[in-house]
Amino acid sequence: MALEFYYGIFVNFSKGNLKDLLVTLTRGNSVIFLCTASKLSYFPRNMLGLEASGFQHSILICGWNQDSKRFLIVDPMVDFIGEINEEELIPSGYRRSTHQELLFFEIGNQPEHDFQEPTAEHQFAFASMRNNSFFETDKLKREPMIAEQQGQLSTKQRSWMEWFSNRHSGGKALEMFAKDLTMSKEWPQNIRSNWIDKNILTISSITLIRKLVWNSYSNLNVMKQEQEEAGENQMQQITIYWQNLNIKLMRYKQTSSNEVVNLDPLLRNINQIKTIELEFLKWMEEVGRSIYSENGESTVH
Repeated sequence: MALEFYYGIFVNFSKGNLKDLLVTLTRGNSVIFLCTASKLSYFPRNMLGLEASGFQHSILICGWNQDSKRFLIVDPMVDFIGEINEEELIPSGYRRSTHQELLFFEIGNQPEHDFQEPTAEHQFAFASMRNNSFFETDKLKREPMIAEQQGQLSTKQRSWMEWFSNRHSGGKALEMFAKDLTMSKEWPQNIRSNWIDKNILTISSITLIRKLVWNSYSNLNVMKQEQEEAGENQMQQITIYWQNLNIKLMRYKQTSSNEVVNLDPLLRNINQIKTIELEFLKWMEEVGRSIYSENGESTVH
C-alpha cells in the first residue's frame, strides 16, 4: 500500500494486544485492522464467500470512545460506518482463540515532511513499475527478509513477514496454485471439489479486479490513443485466459475419482496466464516510463 507516495501517509505494521491498539489510536492515528469478517455482527452473511476462499478481511478503525468503550470503524466492503464495542472487535482480530494477538497497520501523517501530490504521469509510472516488480518470482531471492538479516525475530514474526512478502509475487502465487493442482489428483473427491469451488470463486474475483486495475490506469488520461487501444486489447486477452482457466476447473471438478485425469491443459493455461500477465506488466512499465520522461522527468522513484 503506497499511501506515503500518493497521500503523504505513513503505514507501519504492528502486532500486539488491546493496550497496544489503544495506544496507537490515542495518538490520533488510524488503524487498518486485520480481522475475520464472520465474527463481525454487521457483516452480511451472504457476503462471506471470500472468507471461505481464504481472503483476509480488514477494516479501518478511525477512533476510540473512552466513555462508551466503543471503536469507530469503516468497512468499505459493505459500506458500513459505525461503532462496535470492544467485546466484538477484539476477538475478530485473533488468528486463533488460543493465540490472542492482534495484527494491524498504523497509519498517520508525517508533518515534518513536505508532501506534494504526484502528477498523474508520475502516478502512472510509479504504479506500473511497482506492479511489474511485485509480479517477479525472484523478488525474495534478491531482497532477503529483514528477519533473516537481523536474526532477532521469533519464528512467528518471521512467518508473518514472509506471508506479507509473498503477497508481492503474482508469479509465485501461480506457481503455488499449479503445484496444488498437481497434488489434487491424489485428494479425496470431496476435498478436491471444495478446493476447486474456492478457486473458481477466487478466479472470478481476480478477473474482475484485473479490469478495475486497468481502468484505474486509463482514468488518469495520460496515455495516447494507440496505447489505450493496445492496453485494452491485452486486457481482453488476459480476461479470456482467466475465464478459460475457470471453465477447465469446472470440467475437472466433474471427473470422478476413478477417472484418469489429464491436467496438462490446465497447467498450460496457468503458464499462459503467467506469461501474458508478465508481458502486460512489462509493457505497462515501458509506457509509464515514456509518459513520465515526455513530461520533463528522467527518473522514476
